[in-house]
Amino acid sequence: MQKALGTTATFGAEKTVQNIGEGNGFLSRICLIRPDWQNGSEDLPKAFIAKICTPITMMDFSEKSDNEFDVSGLIDRFVVLCTSVHNMEIDTYKIMNKYSEGRIPLPKTASFNSPVVDLVRAFSACLSGADRRNHHKELLSIFYDYLREEVEGELPYTLKQLEESYDLIVPLGAFLVVPIIHPLYDYLKKARPELAEETKAILHEKSVALMEDALATRPLE
Repeated sequence: MQKALGTTATFGAEKTVQNIGEGNGFLSRICLIRPDWQNGSEDLPKAFIAKICTPITMMDFSEKSDNEFDVSGLIDRFVVLCTSVHNMEIDTYKIMNKYSEGRIPLPKTASFNSPVVDLVRAFSACLSGADRRNHHKELLSIFYDYLREEVEGELPYTLKQLEESYDLIVPLGAFLVVPIIHPLYDYLKKARPELAEETKAILHEKSVALMEDALATRPLE
């Protein structure tokens, strides 16, 4: 952080770290850090968010499932792989900057694809089949209104185009979500056996709806 912010200030004794990404991600932690800056902190942010590669979430999941999934060897390999991949990424940026004559001002990647991919994935994973089918247009409209408030100038697509894109990407949502439903049920059945039948019914309804929508024939216009 000193290098990124161009400072020699250090963290103080009252620094805090809060996990704000519980349940999001399997190989990382998202942390809210309040650094309690010392020695020249006037212009520095009072708090910042960091995404940290760590196997802690994997270890917690293994413990909660009574170590059904032995991740001990996997964690050792993960640490080596994480370090290797990180170093390769940094070296790649160094090489690119060396020959790019300043044409890469920010060493980062960004996606300008439609946000519908994320919306389809979220709706498919978090909603029942009935709610997703009955309310997806309403939710897309809410998202579009939010986008209208946040974006200055002309929007990159219309609400109708957003809805058409959603229909096309629904099979992808099923492809991403359906394979994890059975392992999820196995885990929940052991964690909350008293809810096994209710959970089974919920996940069955979700799975059937996703597969039906994924296999539905859509005419091309």
